[in-house]
Amino acid sequence: MADDTIDDRTTKLAKLMQDRLGIRRGSGFAEKVQIAGRLLPRRIRREAQVLIDTAVLTQNPKLRRQINHDQLRKSFAVVETHLKGIDPNERLKGRILTILAIIAFNFLLIAATIITVMVWRGDL
Repeated sequence: MADDTIDDRTTKLAKLMQDRLGIRRGSGFAEKVQIAGRLLPRRIRREAQVLIDTAVLTQNPKLRRQINHDQLRKSFAVVETHLKGIDPNERLKGRILTILAIIAFNFLLIAATIITVMVWRGDL
C-alpha cells in the first residue's frame, strides 16, 4: 500500500466522519478521531489509532518498512464499515426521542409531586 493511498484513505475516512458523525472541527483524520472520542466504540478507536500510527510511520523511509499491510487493510475496513453503517438521520431521531422522553418523565414527576402535595393538604 503506497503512502499516497494511506493519506487518501484517511482523508476519505475523515470525510465519512464529517458526514456520518457530524464532526466539522479538526483538519485531519487524527484530530477528528480525537474530537469524536466516545462517539466511536473502543474497538473502532483502537483501529483508528493503528491508522494514525501508520501515517506517522510513512513519514520516515526507514520506519516505513515496519508497516504491517495486512493490519492496515483490516483497520481501514473495520473503521470504514463502522462509519458507513451510521445513519445520521437515525442519530438525530434518537436524540429527539431522548429529549422528548426526558421532558415526559419530568412532566410526570412534577404532576405526581403536585398531586401528592394536594392530597397532603386535603385539597384533593
